[in-house]
Amino acid sequence: MVDVTGFYSEHTAEYVLAPRLATILRSAFKTVIPFYFWANREGTNLSKLMAPASPVRLIAVFPRRPKHEGPEANSLLAKLNAELYDHANVAQALGIPVIAGLPLAWSLFDLSMETDCAWFAITATKGPPADVLLEVDKAGQILCADGTPPLANQPLSDDEIREMALRKAKPMTWEAAIHAIRESRRGRMTWRFPFWGGSRKPFHIACIDPLEA
Repeated sequence: MVDVTGFYSEHTAEYVLAPRLATILRSAFKTVIPFYFWANREGTNLSKLMAPASPVRLIAVFPRRPKHEGPEANSLLAKLNAELYDHANVAQALGIPVIAGLPLAWSLFDLSMETDCAWFAITATKGPPADVLLEVDKAGQILCADGTPPLANQPLSDDEIREMALRKAKPMTWEAAIHAIRESRRGRMTWRFPFWGGSRKPFHIACIDPLEA
């Protein structure tokens, strides 16, 4: 695809992705909380004092903004940046699975709380991470992928997302979760932004008290 254009921001995508993902996970957990982490808000001592006694499981979510060639386009293009895989290299080892979310909307005016979304697992890499370019159809199925990091053949299903939260997300105290978020934000390639980490920050989903327990 050439001459593709983006038509809404990643922040706009968040407003669709967060409630959709929370709905998926509510069938597996009593409490599901989407949040954006600020060290001097969610990471304060008061936040720690008010935290639940139950362990917290986290999923990190990177919104992706789609692009396409114009009104007649039949596919969307999205980039999974190398920085996302760098984040996963640290977060996954700390017990935080990482995914990317793409609203399947062809314009800003197609967005709603009912918009379907495609979810992609972002996994740790053995070598230096690289960008992955995805072309997906209107159902979110991958038409082609260009890049070297490992990538599932197709997007994650709702059941796979719930299984990820239940089996791959590590139960931890809120204090441990704060530490894990801070460490994963720094990533391995800290030469880019030594004190702040990468330029792209995920939002997180906190899952508490699994229903199957």
